[in-house]
Amino acid sequence: MNRITIILLASMVCVISTLFFITANNQNLFTFSYSQTTTQSKQILLNQNNTLTVLASTIEDELNQAINILNVTSRDPAVSNTQYANNISIKYMGIPEDQDISKRQVAKEIINIDRDIENVYFLLPNGNVYIGEPYENQKQLPRLNYADRDWYKGISELVMGASKDQNKTNVNTINSLAYVSSVFTSASINKPAIGIAVPVYDNKWKTSKPLLGYWVGLLTLDKFQKIIDSLDLGNGQRIIVFDHNGTALIDSSNNGSIKSSSNKKNLTSFYNLASVKSALIGKKGIVTDTINGAKVLSLYRPIDAHSHTWGILYLFQ
Repeated sequence: MNRITIILLASMVCVISTLFFITANNQNLFTFSYSQTTTQSKQILLNQNNTLTVLASTIEDELNQAINILNVTSRDPAVSNTQYANNISIKYMGIPEDQDISKRQVAKEIINIDRDIENVYFLLPNGNVYIGEPYENQKQLPRLNYADRDWYKGISELVMGASKDQNKTNVNTINSLAYVSSVFTSASINKPAIGIAVPVYDNKWKTSKPLLGYWVGLLTLDKFQKIIDSLDLGNGQRIIVFDHNGTALIDSSNNGSIKSSSNKKNLTSFYNLASVKSALIGKKGIVTDTINGAKVLSLYRPIDAHSHTWGILYLFQ
């Protein structure tokens, strides 16, 4: 697991640097309210969007870290087998706690290493749960099959596309396949999360490696919510991070929306905003939006979420 540790250390350095940079620079950046904004100050805002840029880059790094950890561990011999698949039952919502201990141990190590990955699951190709860690969350699942989830459908399509023409799909491509889902309320951790799924192949075969299932991590962005919450935002200023559907992952106005809203069922969509639509097609800039009847200035930019484009807004009323 040394490779995972190295990935984690690099991410920790990145997050600490981000917090220092934003804290040191935030007061001198976005100092214009909407009513005070002139053409000149708009240009200043565009030229001084370092906070937004660094936040977007750091979220990208966090997603890539989680993807790398899941991809590396998916090739571990302890993971790339399903020797207890015949013991899957609704009673345990997978296999019993005392079976496939080696795979469970890998999942536990991932959770211990990357604190934003709260659950790790192995699912069979049909969408049935094989194992989940922590086991307490596996056994309390409301159902056994999750083939209806966005992350399951997304990774299944990627795998199908890669397998259609194996002559054009090299080993590196197969080993880097990953799907990042939209935000959803997780049945496992009972709060908003995103699912990152990678395929698991039977590596005992030199060619035409059979698909064994999917290795899935449920990820929250708690550390970035904390960074945003720590910023000294002025009145009428707001930062929102949203997924490829325009649904909020992080919202500074919620004062810890992801972590504290364990009972939150309704997710907020901002897809109707012009800034959100522009960010989701890869653009960055500044535009006037209307939220709850009030005009706001929206500074926006995209976030590369591997299989999708997300975005981030800095709003000024």
